[in-house]
Amino acid sequence: PNASLMNAAFIGYGTLTFLFALGLRRALVAARGASPGPAYLAGSGIAVALLGVEWLVALALRGGPPLPEPVALRDEAPLFVRVHDLLALAAYVFGTLACFATAATVRSDPRWRGYDVYSLWSGFLAAGLIGSSLLVDVRFPQALAAVGVGDGTLPAVLGLAQRVLTLDLEVWVAVIAARLLFLSRAHVLAAASRIG
Repeated sequence: PNASLMNAAFIGYGTLTFLFALGLRRALVAARGASPGPAYLAGSGIAVALLGVEWLVALALRGGPPLPEPVALRDEAPLFVRVHDLLALAAYVFGTLACFATAATVRSDPRWRGYDVYSLWSGFLAAGLIGSSLLVDVRFPQALAAVGVGDGTLPAVLGLAQRVLTLDLEVWVAVIAARLLFLSRAHVLAAASRIG
């Protein structure tokens, strides 16, 4: 019932993440030289924005709300569900790569002390959650059904893992954004004190 709101949120969050990646690139290039971290983050933002656009296109093509995702019959899922899954995976993978690349870029910068370690831990958590989600998505339901447990559908733990993964990456973006804001304000204050 709230699909339109969620699609708007995907488009808005993805666009804002992309724009933040441009600002982060500018700041990191000025301080440390080129870094792939902002490019990965921009890729994540684009993929998230496309999640919203993709579902709106699916709605328009179907002439109404799409059918619910048939989690038990993934191979027979409509094309838009497969596209949705690929875009979500791309957003997660690019976000994870952004964590690792940013950690490597800011490692030797004393103004970012501790943020390299935080970025690494966020990246490792994200990578672990992506790996475990893929394992649960692909193997776990069928293995349980084979021994008579469950009906082969995805367990609720997959949804939990995806939400923790999303939270991890969104908090990482917010923490890096807050640090960048602090550094830019400190830079402006230092420049103002030299002038005045």
